[in-house]
Amino acid sequence: MKKTIVMVSLLSVFLASPCHGSALKKAFWVVVPYAKNQALIHAAKKGDVVGVKKALKAKANVNAKDKHGYTALIYAARNGYNEIVELLIKANANVNFVAVLRTFGCDMRWYYTALTEAARNGHNAVVVTLIKAGADVNYGDLFEITPLMLAVRKGYAPVVQALIEAGADVNAKDCDGGTALSRARSNGHTVIVKMLLDAGAVETTVQSI
Repeated sequence: MKKTIVMVSLLSVFLASPCHGSALKKAFWVVVPYAKNQALIHAAKKGDVVGVKKALKAKANVNAKDKHGYTALIYAARNGYNEIVELLIKANANVNFVAVLRTFGCDMRWYYTALTEAARNGHNAVVVTLIKAGADVNYGDLFEITPLMLAVRKGYAPVVQALIEAGADVNAKDCDGGTALSRARSNGHTVIVKMLLDAGAVETTVQSI
C-alpha cells in the first residue's frame, strides 16, 4: 500500500513538469484508478469501514477485482463485515458477480459469489443483506454446489433458514447427485435435517460430505 502511494506521489511530481510527454500522463491515469480500486478492496477485506468510505468517495470502481478475481464485496461478505457489505451494495456493487479463481497452478477454477462465501462462513446478517439485494440463492459453483449446501455442511442453521425462506431449492443436486439433505445427514445435523424435510426436501441414498 505504501509503495502505491509513493508511486502515485512521484508521478504527480513528474506531471507537474511541462517537460514530460503524454506517455507519462497516460500512465498516470492508469495507475491512479488502480490504486483507488485496490485501496477499496484492501479496506473491505480488512473490515476498514472508514477506508471503504474514503475509497468510494474517491470514485473507486466498486466492482474492481484483485489478482485473485475477488471484488471488495466478496471479501467483505466472506469475512462477515455486514456494514461494509451494505455500503458497497448502496454504491451499486454487483451482488451476483462471479469470481473465477485459479488454484493449484493449473486450470482448475473455482467460482465464488458474495453469497456463497457468506453462507460458507456462516455470516447470517450478510446472507440476509445479500438476499434482500437480489443475490441468487440457487447459484451453483463449479461442482453445482449451492449456498444452501455450503451452509448445511457446516451446520449453520440460521443461514439455512434464511436461504430456505428466500426460496433456495432444497432438492438441488450437485454434480455427484448430493443434496442439502444428504449433507445434513452425513454430517449429523439433525436440526437442519428436520428444517429441510419441513421445507419439502426429498430423501436420497447419496452420501455427501
